[in-house]
Amino acid sequence: MAHRDELLETLGERLRTAGADSSVRLLPAAGVPAGPPVNTLDEAFAFADRLGLPGIVAVPAPAGGAESRQVACPVTLSGSPARCRLPPAAPGKHKGASRLAPGA
Repeated sequence: MAHRDELLETLGERLRTAGADSSVRLLPAAGVPAGPPVNTLDEAFAFADRLGLPGIVAVPAPAGGAESRQVACPVTLSGSPARCRLPPAAPGKHKGASRLAPGA
């Protein structure tokens, strides 16, 4: 683009001075995808919920234990969707164990 630097400078200045609330209102009105500011986990999960995305998934525990609630994968692939099949390791299960093979 011939005027890329000027465009980036102008956009950056206007976005800084307009503020988040104004930008979130004006950008979609101009056809630019934009969502609300997300600063906390609660806001992230609420935003995912408004978009119809799974923010939390329930993963069954092995041997009939209590299910584990985990953060869903943020990436969606149509041909091979991500799945959470296993719960996290029990606390202390891998304590002291190296995650890499020697010499790796």
